[in-house]
Amino acid sequence: MRNVALLRGINVGTSNRVKMVDLLTALESNGIETAATYLQSGNVLFDCEKPHAQAEQAFDRAFADLRLKSTAILRTADQMTKVASMRVFEGRKEPEKTQFVTFLKDPFNGELQSGEASEILLRTPTEIYWVATPREGKAPTGPKLPKEVIARSTNRNWIVTRALADLLRRS
Repeated sequence: MRNVALLRGINVGTSNRVKMVDLLTALESNGIETAATYLQSGNVLFDCEKPHAQAEQAFDRAFADLRLKSTAILRTADQMTKVASMRVFEGRKEPEKTQFVTFLKDPFNGELQSGEASEILLRTPTEIYWVATPREGKAPTGPKLPKEVIARSTNRNWIVTRALADLLRRS
């Protein structure tokens, strides 16, 4: 079964830097084979018949081997296709690069508020769809979540989200 791992905080800024070839080597040595990366920001497409919990352990071992602080948020091809088929942003005037999905590792049904200069459009237990208002020289801020939830989540803009779903469908 084809899957994607969305890695939190990889190659963002000056910390947690890793070459994708090194990441793939570490994943292979930990049992994740047939993996490929998309962009340099921690998107790994891979085949796995094991339960996600076992694949997550392999990612965690690879992170430890590379001395990375990250978490892998896994989605199947079907799950990513469902996310990308949502028409949440249809008809919006903002550029797609300001349209985001926050992927949560664990379901979250707690209180949720928009962050500074963002608007939440839709929420499911495992994804939050939101739009950032561009601010000069500042990174977008997403929904306000508890720290323990933030540590186990990652954002992807709508362009990357759709591209990953398309790659999973075609492979």
